Amino acid sequence: MAIKKTLIILSALAAAGWGREAASASEIEWNWKGEALYRYESSRLDGDSRFDGSHRIGLHFGTFPKINDEIKGGIEVATGASNPTSRLYVLGSGDAFSMSDLMLNQAYLEIRPLSYGLEGNAALSAGKRDVSECLVRVNDLLWDTDVTLEGLTLQYGRNGKKLQQGLSATAGYYILGEVSETATTDKTVTDDPALWTAQLAWSGKSGGVDYMLGSSYYKYLNIEGSSITWTYGDKLFGNTGTSGTSGKLTYDYDIIEIFANAGGKFGSGLPWKVYGQYASNIASGVDNNDTAYLVGGTLGKADKVGKWSLDANYCYLEKDALIGAFTDGTRFKGGTDGQGIKLTAQYQLIKDLNVALKYYNHEKVIDSGNHYQLWQADMLVKF
Repeated sequence: MAIKKTLIILSALAAAGWGREAASASEIEWNWKGEALYRYESSRLDGDSRFDGSHRIGLHFGTFPKINDEIKGGIEVATGASNPTSRLYVLGSGDAFSMSDLMLNQAYLEIRPLSYGLEGNAALSAGKRDVSECLVRVNDLLWDTDVTLEGLTLQYGRNGKKLQQGLSATAGYYILGEVSETATTDKTVTDDPALWTAQLAWSGKSGGVDYMLGSSYYKYLNIEGSSITWTYGDKLFGNTGTSGTSGKLTYDYDIIEIFANAGGKFGSGLPWKVYGQYASNIASGVDNNDTAYLVGGTLGKADKVGKWSLDANYCYLEKDALIGAFTDGTRFKGGTDGQGIKLTAQYQLIKDLNVALKYYNHEKVIDSGNHYQLWQADMLVKF
């Protein structure tokens, strides 16, 4: 039923875009976009008798219309279910050859006034939107690439993922759940769990090197001592708390992040980039296990036929440094409390087709000696 409704919506949008008659509507640029991923992955946790393999697919498809010079938007569907950090469907996970759903992944409007002296430098986005379009996201220490934030984003000095030279700023308010009453350890919370965030970044160029540095502040509301069923399931994702169907978080989460990257080209024209993130939970009562960081580098850029890239990074993520429900869902099976490396090799095989091989080796639960290894082989087509 869900996929039928989705196709009806997309068909209506297509009809509106291709069969319109009104003069004002004829000026709309619909900008249809999509990507399809096929992945085979094999993983093993220390103690397992063998590697466990699975085949997965992922699809994103939608339209991102430019309504006029001041208003644009987006509506996108994707594979996946209730997991906020995955848009993949595991083949064979349902009944044999059964139907699977497409879900609403993005639905937003962005208003970028040219008047009032703003000249398009500031924008307000409302709705459900890709985290990388809302916030500066250097890598996946805090946010999995598949997360889509829900709420309001006010930006200055950026357009989508592109930052202007000099100062850029972002402020956001995002809704985590709609609850009327949440049981806590010592009181009743009637306010909805939510997130306030603010970012400042500076982008520049010096001696042929492009660089960006900045900082973020994330203030989570109404989550200390609360049930985390506003994510999905009854997991704690590595965070400290009580487990079970009414699992509750022990701590609050007020997170400071510092991030940076720099890149350029060697004399032969080969691109390079280095990047890093550091985050700490400074909430009252969190005295230990409150630090996380990620550092890495990339050589090459697989953006044209025959081009390649190599990337390596190291991540260290303590138990209560971040909200585990939204961090990368792949390393040490998602969540917090782990450390290790990720290696990626990509190659642009033909036009619009990128192939990649990824290897993860992470310790699940810091200092436990319990390692999680994962291989992924990807084919990604963008259209």
